[in-house]
This record gives sequence, structure tokens and C-alpha cells, in this order.
Amino acid sequence: ITDTQSATNVNTILGKTTGVVTATVSADTASNLNSALTNATSTDALTLTVNGATATASDLISLDGKTNIAISVTATSVSGTFTDLNNIYVINSSNYSNLGDENVTITDTQSATNVNTILNKTSGIVTATVSADTAANLNTNLVNATASDVLTLTLTDTILASGSNLISLNGKTSVDINATSVTSITDTYTNINTIYNGTGISGLGNEAVTISDTTNATNVNGIL
Repeated sequence: ITDTQSATNVNTILGKTTGVVTATVSADTASNLNSALTNATSTDALTLTVNGATATASDLISLDGKTNIAISVTATSVSGTFTDLNNIYVINSSNYSNLGDENVTITDTQSATNVNTILNKTSGIVTATVSADTAANLNTNLVNATASDVLTLTLTDTILASGSNLISLNGKTSVDINATSVTSITDTYTNINTIYNGTGISGLGNEAVTISDTTNATNVNGIL
């Protein structure tokens, strides 16, 4: 087909031959393209451009089975399970183009390591619920997270011998960190003050606190 045509029109021709169909399909959402191109197969040479506000990973994977040309994804956000997103961004990344700046939502709860894999594939905002873990493990494994990401983080620590990992984690999400599990914290006054008098950490207020360095009574009273 020598002129650009809608997915519906291209599908009409696809339904009339078992041979390879070569065509440039009018840009559309992943959902619309996937629904319309029912007769396409992986041997067809369809130039596809996915636009719109969002695309589901499952639709993109289905489209990948309907052309042998890399799919251009210009949608501003992509959502799906980690398995599907990993398929697109890692396993079969060469089958897609123009990815890397879109917002991504991981729809199932995943380990910090898996979430970090997706964080490393886009400069956009990543939204995810991360499996509960210690502050140290979460901080170590979320190296690609930034303060603009929307990560739901829950600690499993009961004792924090240092608050530095918790403070670092606070710079890796725009959502308040759930620290309900913590029963005691030990650290310098500066770090303790950052944790209790800053923002971004929830669930504290009934744990034992040890200030490890010498400070003045006013500072101590501010923690009390």
C-alpha cells in the first residue's frame, strides 16, 4: 500500500491475502491499532506509530506480533505489569523506538530491584508500589529513583542504627515513606532532626530515639 492509510483500511487488505503486506498506518493509540489490525501477523511490514496520552504494555506487546518493523511509541505514558514492561524495555527493546522519556506506571507490586530496572529505562516519572524491605536494601537497590518518582515505600526495619538510609530514601520518592515498623532510631542530632522535623516520612511518633552526639538542651527538647 503506497499511501498512508488508517488501520481499518490496511486491515481490509490484510484480510484479502496470505502474502506479506507492506504499509504505513496512520498514527493512533495502541488500543485502536491493536483492535483494528486483527488480520496482521509478525511477517507483515507495517510501519506503526503509537500516539495518545497512554499505552498499555499489553497492547504494545500484541502490536509487536503484527509487524516486523520496530514500533514507534510517542505516547506520553506507558502502564503495565513488570513482566510486560520488562518485555518492552529490556527483553525486546529493539522492537520499539522513541521510548525513554515517557511516564511509566508499574501496576503490580514489585521488588526494588525490578522497579529500578524500569527506572533506568525512562527519564519520565515512574509510579510503583515497591515490596516492603529494610531502609538499607531499598536505598541500595533504588539507585535510579529521584524525588519526582511516585514510589510507595514501606520499611520492615524495627531498629534503625542509622537514619541515613531513610533520609536518602526520602529523596527517591514524592510519596511519604511508611516507617510504622520502626521501634527505635539511633543517629546524630542533625539526622534525627531531619527525620522528625522534615517532611516525607510517616508512621513515626512512638519509637525510642537515641541521639548519638552531644547537643544542646534546646535541640534535645525539639526531638522530645
